Amino acid sequence: MSPRHIFFAAIASLLLLSSAQAEIISKEVRYKADGITMKGYVSYDDAVTGKRPGILVVHEWWGHNAYARKRTE
Repeated sequence: MSPRHIFFAAIASLLLLSSAQAEIISKEVRYKADGITMKGYVSYDDAVTGKRPGILVVHEWWGHNAYARKRTE
């Protein structure tokens, strides 16, 4: 193997190892709006720190269910 191939193999190995340790954290959260306690659901990658973009998933009128939760993940 050439030094270039060894370098790229090492980089690929490091990327695979770092992504294998990352985990998607999902949990129910409670918050208040106009004095009413509401429930939400949040999912995030624990390997990412600092500010990051978010996506709002609007569930059906009966509340969040397994389908809506899977969309957050």
